[in-house]
Amino acid sequence: MFYVGITLNENDRRLLIIFLIFLLILFILVGLIGMGVRLLFKKQGKRVDSFLHDPVVYRVISSPDHLKRYGRKKNAQLFVREASPAILIGLLLLAFYLVYSSISGEWAVNHFERFSTLFYVYDWNEESIYVTLWGMRLLNEWPPLIHAPYLDSSYWASYVIVPLFLIFITYYLVASMAYLSRCLTLRSRMHTVYEKTLEGYNFYDALKGDKEKALASEAAKAEIKEEQASANEQKS
Repeated sequence: MFYVGITLNENDRRLLIIFLIFLLILFILVGLIGMGVRLLFKKQGKRVDSFLHDPVVYRVISSPDHLKRYGRKKNAQLFVREASPAILIGLLLLAFYLVYSSISGEWAVNHFERFSTLFYVYDWNEESIYVTLWGMRLLNEWPPLIHAPYLDSSYWASYVIVPLFLIFITYYLVASMAYLSRCLTLRSRMHTVYEKTLEGYNFYDALKGDKEKALASEAAKAEIKEEQASANEQKS
């Protein structure tokens, strides 16, 4: 057997721990996002079943093409209703931006940079905080602080524009994903609701079942006739 010994100094062990923590955090974030998307798709699938149930069960919709047209129409109506708040926020944001920029003349201002004054900002471009380990450029120490959070009254417009923009993007993205999930569910129902399959069907078993049903029906009719005849005899 061959053994390969790898010797790590204190600095390498620290970098390895940081790298593993980063991977763990990334894995957790990806998992949480995946769970959220899955729950959203499941919820929207139930909404599709809800607005399709009665028309399909009561034979108002009788073909896959009719189901497709009806489902697309309902889905579009839901999307417009769900995306309306985002669209209103977007229009409000656009109007505010145009009015503010036309008055102040600040058309090319980086509002995100101004908004960052509300957070801790670090210098991630500082070369001394990085080292190379096994061909990878990794963080060796925490970057120097550029500034702590502070409020600048001259940046008030940025404090309004950036939150509105983030709300608009998030709201519209969720509404779009909900619309997409309903489209996928609708496409699946078009095939499953009107699916004709012979899986598990046996021709001779079906004949036998039909014969048994016919015999049972005849026996039931004969029993009813006997009861009626007996009732007539008692009356007479």
